[in-house]
Amino acid sequence: MASFVQTNFVDFEDTMQKINAYIRVYDGKSKSYSEMEGAFEDLFHDEFVHTMSERPIDKYQLRETVKTFLSAGTKAELLLFKPLDHTTFEVRLHFANHLADTCTHSMGIIKDGKIVKLEAYGDAIETYKKWEKIVELSTAKYVFEHFIELQNNKNASSESVAEVFDGLFFDSLIAAVNRAQLEERGMRTTSSVPQDFSRAIFSIGKCEFMDENHIEVEVQRNCNSVRQVWHDVLTVKDGTIIMIEPFVQFKNIMRSLGLSSSLSKCDSSPFYSSQ
Repeated sequence: MASFVQTNFVDFEDTMQKINAYIRVYDGKSKSYSEMEGAFEDLFHDEFVHTMSERPIDKYQLRETVKTFLSAGTKAELLLFKPLDHTTFEVRLHFANHLADTCTHSMGIIKDGKIVKLEAYGDAIETYKKWEKIVELSTAKYVFEHFIELQNNKNASSESVAEVFDGLFFDSLIAAVNRAQLEERGMRTTSSVPQDFSRAIFSIGKCEFMDENHIEVEVQRNCNSVRQVWHDVLTVKDGTIIMIEPFVQFKNIMRSLGLSSSLSKCDSSPFYSSQ
């Protein structure tokens, strides 16, 4: 049960109710974002920013992280809500799933009845550094899925495809390698790869987190009743993909290094923990 310091400010009472509505959605069951969207939009301002440790995240990035936590079957609890002055408050939340088991401690600011800013409070900076990894993975996963969707959009311009690609992959050298790999599979990364959209359709069969640095993906290409499947591992750093490699190759490397535990998720041993 969260402790609450009584206040005459209706904004704070309203904010606490919105926080409670938000965390009630996190009941430990895997869910889609549609079940959270109303509570999320009621709680967070369009100008929202969270300064976790070194890099701030905006509402879009938070939304993608929320989607990840919903899919992971997160349970959440409000531990503390304490007004500090006429616009700021202190809040502590506990989140638990197979990706994270941690308590967050933040100071927030209210604007127009919604949270417009959160920042790490007290000794929470180290905890939020772990959260940044989840944000980075969530963002990269979302952008990769969007990149695959663009492959099927005949109205997508070469400029829009190139913009997503350039934001998704790390630097010019690694991007050139990834571009070559993807273009070999008939995907558009720039206008240099023509597509026959009436024949080839791309879809994602799997896009799941493996550990704090890797995402396992299966991409399917259907063309003239011929189905091809690529099973790969994406390596993520600072929110961008720095490597694409076949899953079998990745598995063999991990096993040769004695790191086979990275090949599957382990619900009993989360790789993010506040302990």
